[in-house]
Amino acid sequence: MDVLSKSDPQIVLYMKNHEDVWKETGRTEKVSNDLNPVFMQPIQIVYKFEERQDIRIRVFDLDDPGQSIGMADFLGELELPVGQIVAVRSLTKALDHPRFQD
Repeated sequence: MDVLSKSDPQIVLYMKNHEDVWKETGRTEKVSNDLNPVFMQPIQIVYKFEERQDIRIRVFDLDDPGQSIGMADFLGELELPVGQIVAVRSLTKALDHPRFQD
């Protein structure tokens, strides 16, 4: 994890399938040296109003060019139903990280 510099965050989005298995759905670009990144690359999903769709948003710190997500530092994650996002204009949530749980 970056100690002397800012993070280089990237988001990876997962959706839970009908077998309750998380599958990667998309990724944003990496934003270099930014603690409050604005991601420009959208991740599109198909929203099905009549069924519950859960997503997991994970944020990683990619320090080196070409670094895989598996080797990147995990910064945190958020799980929620897609309907919760669709239902509001703006949504702010804190990321969870196992190291910082009560």
